[in-house]
Amino acid sequence: MPKTVHCDQKAGISVFFALSITLILSLFLLLCESARIQHARWYFTQTLNSGMDSLFSQYHRRLWEDYRLLGLEFYSFKQLEDELLAFEKPYIDAADFFPAKAESAEVLDLTLLTDDNGGIFEQQLSDYMKYGIVVSLADELNIQDFLGMVKEGNSISQISSLYEGHTKEAVSLEEKLEAIDQILKQQRRYYEDAGQSLEDCDCSGFVDNTQCMIGELERLPTAIQKYEKAADVLYEKLKESRAMADEEFQSGSISESTYASLNEEILEYESYAAVDGERRTEIQGLISEASSARSCLEMMIDEAEDIHEYIMNWEPEDEEDELDEDSLWEPLRERFRDFRPLSLGFSKGVEDKESERKLESIQQFLKGELLNLVIPKDASLSSEALKLEDAPSLVCHDGTDSSTLSIAGRLYLAEYVLHHMHYFGRDTYQDKEAKGSGGAEAEYILYGKTNDRENLSQAVNELLAIRTGLNLVYLYKDRGKYQEAKALAAAITGITGFAPLVSLVCFFILSLWAFAQAVCDVRDLLKGNKVPLLHDHGSFYLSLSGLMALTGGALPEQEDRGKGMSYPDYLRILLFAKQDSLMDYRCMDIIQLNLRRTQKDFRMDSCLHALEAGSAFRSYYLFSSVGLFRNASLTSGSYLWKSSACYSY
Repeated sequence: MPKTVHCDQKAGISVFFALSITLILSLFLLLCESARIQHARWYFTQTLNSGMDSLFSQYHRRLWEDYRLLGLEFYSFKQLEDELLAFEKPYIDAADFFPAKAESAEVLDLTLLTDDNGGIFEQQLSDYMKYGIVVSLADELNIQDFLGMVKEGNSISQISSLYEGHTKEAVSLEEKLEAIDQILKQQRRYYEDAGQSLEDCDCSGFVDNTQCMIGELERLPTAIQKYEKAADVLYEKLKESRAMADEEFQSGSISESTYASLNEEILEYESYAAVDGERRTEIQGLISEASSARSCLEMMIDEAEDIHEYIMNWEPEDEEDELDEDSLWEPLRERFRDFRPLSLGFSKGVEDKESERKLESIQQFLKGELLNLVIPKDASLSSEALKLEDAPSLVCHDGTDSSTLSIAGRLYLAEYVLHHMHYFGRDTYQDKEAKGSGGAEAEYILYGKTNDRENLSQAVNELLAIRTGLNLVYLYKDRGKYQEAKALAAAITGITGFAPLVSLVCFFILSLWAFAQAVCDVRDLLKGNKVPLLHDHGSFYLSLSGLMALTGGALPEQEDRGKGMSYPDYLRILLFAKQDSLMDYRCMDIIQLNLRRTQKDFRMDSCLHALEAGSAFRSYYLFSSVGLFRNASLTSGSYLWKSSACYSY
């Protein structure tokens, strides 16, 4: 009978081999599944990234075409999540080797164009302007030089305005001095009448007039006190103005040469009102002199009354005796002649009051409706209020300035505004290309007023301040014009006038002259002409005689020489000098207002700059979903994969 041991050995080998092959195949399939999962991970990440690319390709077309800003407009997180899922679906459907479905999408974080207190806007603007407009290093250096001159002009204009006010206070002080002089003149008239009464041996007339003299002397201390009080107030104000002038000089806003010229005038003001000044010392001495004069006059009155009483009571010893009244009165007459009525030993007041009034009238004319003086007659300017209820500058700006733009970045912003925004006169004399709303947009970005007229008025005021200061610098350097002003000041105060007072009036004339030329300058700029930053003899065309003829009349004109800087050039300097984060938001205000002309619900704070989002993908096992052996964790046949990605313009 055959043995079966051999057959049993063959079966054992077959089973072992079968089991081994199963294990090897399982291991191989697990390796394949692992590799497929890793590949699926990359594919799902690419699916999310591609979905983000597609989502951000829906940037707002008008925002880009008109203002070169990239922003993805959205209304809710759910909208973004649904759109992201929709963009991921084609990639999932096309992946046969990676069976899956996108279960959900979630917005994790986002950055708006209005975020970072204007920093995002500045970043996009700088990224575009680097390639849109080339700004050379020479341009940077030039605008820095111009900015220095503008700052100096502005500082000088502020100081000039202060001292112009002090000139008016000095003229008011002169009026108080004239009140003192009137008392002294009235005292002299009474003195002359009293002297005539003595010559006529009229005791009653002498006493009455002398008592009137005493009455005037008694009024004198009160008038002097009023003068002293006003002079002290002026001196304190001058100290404050001096501190401001010194601060501007120490900060570098005023050059050394310009400060030296200003300092000469400031010293004249201070010497005029100084407590130990020549005039005030003499005026203070009048109080003690008045007291002495009063005592002397009272003694003369007593003596006159004694003489009169003696005459009235005189009785002759015989019929031939006669009373010689002249000889009785003569000693008093001699003493009265030796008495010197009080007087001022210097010129006072303003001699040519007509010229003074004319200068004040010119000042009122020039500082009236300034915008009406400088704006072209055919220009139209809206007074309609801008619709700023939900403007980014009101709802997004945090009230602080956190701008970190470099010099080049600030230049980019200035150029961006002038290139993409409207400003006064752009469509008439500067640039025929239609930009913006046609209003004073650049001016709004600078000043943020509620309508075009107010914004342009603010720009005009600032340009006038700059031009006045720079014109005053020129007038100090042009010695011919300076001497003209000095001569007119001497004529107004009197040729023998007090030297400090002449300088005060001269400074007022120079300031008014500089301001009048500044009004002409700004008017020329708004007409489209060019005005140099610092005038020369040919470009400063308003003469002193022309200034004196300005009362209520038209401003003189000069043809455009084609040299200097235009209105947009001055705006560029102002934009560069004033740049801060609030200006970024005002730019966004203008953009929002203009885009709302075709899309009424547009909001800058609904435009995405960057987004972080996540997606959850449900994937299925391919190789490990069949077989004799399954891991307990694989019985479901699927797994969830989560991925996140960031995207920004």
